[in-house]
Amino acid sequence: SERAGELWRLVAQDAGHGQLRLLRPPEGGDARVALRSLLMLRLPQRDDDLLAVVSSLCLARDGSVHIDARRLSGQPAALFAEVRDRHTAKGERHAAIILSAASGIGAPQLFIAPGLSSRQMPIRFLDIDGEPIAGLCLDECLDRSADCERWSVAV
Repeated sequence: SERAGELWRLVAQDAGHGQLRLLRPPEGGDARVALRSLLMLRLPQRDDDLLAVVSSLCLARDGSVHIDARRLSGQPAALFAEVRDRHTAKGERHAAIILSAASGIGAPQLFIAPGLSSRQMPIRFLDIDGEPIAGLCLDECLDRSADCERWSVAV
């Protein structure tokens, strides 16, 4: 199910180092945010989305949440990771995000739900319309956090 986004205020931005400081006012939302959480953001005056990782957070006495986040370079795109049980052939689809290599240098990175890769079941990837993406497969796990795993991918 799709979840509505939250409105945060951009307090400061250091574009040279990819650092962002964001504020969620009291009663501004209830999404759980933790260190190393992955955020998909749309900043003012931008038409595209960007990904960032929470590097620090603070819950203020008034209920507001202050976070510092590090922007990840590259362009994110949504897709699905489908895990199919070998015995029942039943499939489960999970939201995933692929992050293109910045300036075409390096390999793309894929963000999937934690533990999805450890189920000992084949994973295939589908575009947002449900069409299979040929040749995309997990290569090496680069990082794990409470809300996602970050993988390099082979195309």
